[in-house]
Amino acid sequence: MDVSVGKSWDGMVDTLVRSGRYASPAEVVEEGLRLVKEREKQLDWLRARLQDALEKGGSHTDEEVEAYLDDIERKLVVEGR
Repeated sequence: MDVSVGKSWDGMVDTLVRSGRYASPAEVVEEGLRLVKEREKQLDWLRARLQDALEKGGSHTDEEVEAYLDDIERKLVVEGR
């Protein structure tokens, strides 16, 4: 597969490869795709939790919802999701 990232990303890719963090532009793209996959996994998890909450019903204040989402975000960071 031949992928062009566009001029806005070329400099970043070059910098990352020159720094030695990645051996090639392909490795940079692979890492980006891994991060996208991980983010999609997190979003799926959050959507499932939201669906569970909606099915349970009830009402919550904006502050309760924000606190709940903050708690989920902290758990995701701890679990490495």
